[in-house]
Amino acid sequence: MDLLLDMFTYPFILRAFVVGVLIALCAALLYEAVSIIYIAMSSAELTSAFFTRALTDALMTTLTAVVLMWPLRRLLGFGAPVSNAMAKG
Repeated sequence: MDLLLDMFTYPFILRAFVVGVLIALCAALLYEAVSIIYIAMSSAELTSAFFTRALTDALMTTLTAVVLMWPLRRLLGFGAPVSNAMAKG
């Protein structure tokens, strides 16, 4: 946990985290908007349930992105600690 808090002291890591979350949210909202337009074009009656489900899906997609962001970055090697030999040369 201390490593995660130490990483957030760097502004570029904080910006990368915020950008990742915003991209996930925008992509989910765009998908849900297209889905609602598709439902409306099929002559179905749009109720509040469609909009509630769309908002819930977008928020859950964003939450999933936040939860999986750090383990996937670590797995891909972006968050791996740098050894002293690599840092010097």
